[in-house]
Amino acid sequence: MAKKKKHEEHENLERWLISYADFITLLFALFVVLFAITNIDLTKLRETTKSIRFGFTTSGTGGTGAPQVLQGPPGETLASAEHMGRVIRYEDLEKARDKIKQNLIEYLIGENAIGDNLKFKMDDRGLIMTFPADYLFQGSDASIRPAVIPVLDKIADTLKPLKNKIKIEGFANADLVPGRLYQSGWDLSSMMAANVARYLIEKKGFSAKKIFSAGYAGYHPIADAVTDKDKARSERVNIVVLGRE
Repeated sequence: MAKKKKHEEHENLERWLISYADFITLLFALFVVLFAITNIDLTKLRETTKSIRFGFTTSGTGGTGAPQVLQGPPGETLASAEHMGRVIRYEDLEKARDKIKQNLIEYLIGENAIGDNLKFKMDDRGLIMTFPADYLFQGSDASIRPAVIPVLDKIADTLKPLKNKIKIEGFANADLVPGRLYQSGWDLSSMMAANVARYLIEKKGFSAKKIFSAGYAGYHPIADAVTDKDKARSERVNIVVLGRE
């Protein structure tokens, strides 16, 4: 019985399509990755990188140096390291505060003692010095008391070399009774702030571009101002050395 001849196996000429399909898939994946990279916000990436670096330096929270500040309006801070060149350190403002205190030692006792009539505070805006209105002014026209002039002079002499802008803020009593020269708390608070600003510019030689003033009427009382005495304390003036240069 004759043996059947085996048919020769046909060579699979389409086998290369499998490798080609794998190559096309990998190439497509590569283009997807490249496209995604080109859509990354490079600006945000740089800012994030700077913030991370800043956090691990002595100028950031990860180091031991004084924190960098900032500030402008209340609540505003400078978190980006790229702004560091335009701000002054808290350390510099603290030095100014300590120097003012040292220069005012002679006014801690005596007839015109400062006592609790000058308070210092550091916040995200900078250095804040607060005077009660009844200590700083006399008369219904909010003119500066002569006895307070030496105190203002000591403060001015310390602040003048600084490049920082200075904001004078006036605050009135919420229960203010209108007077002859003012009809509302807006008038009185603006007058108080303007008188201090004018003194620094006209008598102490500060640049008018460096000083500005604002009145807030009675809308920012001292916390828990319930009694008449507390309400009267809300009538005050802030000298704010802003953190921005």
